[in-house]
Amino acid sequence: AMGAAVLLITNAAGSLDRRRPPGTLMAIRDHINLQFANPLAGSHQHGRAARMMIQYSETYDPMLLTVLHRAALEEKIRLREGVYVGLSGPTYETPAEIRFLKQIGADAVGMSTVGEAVAANSLGLPVAGVSLVTNLAAGITRRRLSDDEVTHMAERTRHRHGSGTPLARWL
Repeated sequence: AMGAAVLLITNAAGSLDRRRPPGTLMAIRDHINLQFANPLAGSHQHGRAARMMIQYSETYDPMLLTVLHRAALEEKIRLREGVYVGLSGPTYETPAEIRFLKQIGADAVGMSTVGEAVAANSLGLPVAGVSLVTNLAAGITRRRLSDDEVTHMAERTRHRHGSGTPLARWL
């Protein structure tokens, strides 16, 4: 309704793989919705008319994913790619849940992004997503998870890449 041409979604996420340590930027190739909620359920009386029955094999636009990779290369930013899983939160996952998520193909876990991507897609808006890995998920290390660790890594990375992501200016 406001005239956006694309949606760039960013989030903080926990990594399910030591090869994606805190500080890693991960372009979202696909997601797994374990939030058990869908923003398309219910009434949609505002903005553009939403399409309700959508095939989501390309929720994250492949052309925008290519643009993100090109921008990261140009800006000399290491950008990994992976599958994000959205859970409802507000608690961190248990080590058993993390083992399950790894088995179903998740690379990073968080409590947002999925609903926004689904809603944008229903409006025909191309979507790109980038996760900042702020911590290793529960059970990946013996360390206990904390909000302070997540906040510290987000601040540290913001200072390293500036106040806004340089990747966003490419979209």
